[in-house]
Amino acid sequence: MTEETPHPLTRMATINKPDFWIFIGACVVLYICDKLTTPDLADMSRHIANGNYIVGLAFAGLLLHLVSSIIKNDKTIRVLAIACYVFEIGTVIFLLLRIFNR
Repeated sequence: MTEETPHPLTRMATINKPDFWIFIGACVVLYICDKLTTPDLADMSRHIANGNYIVGLAFAGLLLHLVSSIIKNDKTIRVLAIACYVFEIGTVIFLLLRIFNR
């Protein structure tokens, strides 16, 4: 690597939207709640499925936010922002019902 070439990490995207970090924090809290409310090994398959849902939906939320940060059209940004909010709220409600509705 020479002096003129930029470091590869300088091209990394950052997400500075508080709603995304609240969503990720809610996913972490829901994972911990799911882990604490699964007392025995007989119900461990449900915990594993819930964990997969949490990780998959958090990753989908991350991808949705990264796509919305790349787009430059104002109307599309507004639509994607609303889609992100609806996705995050829907995901948290779905996970709450899935974890605590036994």
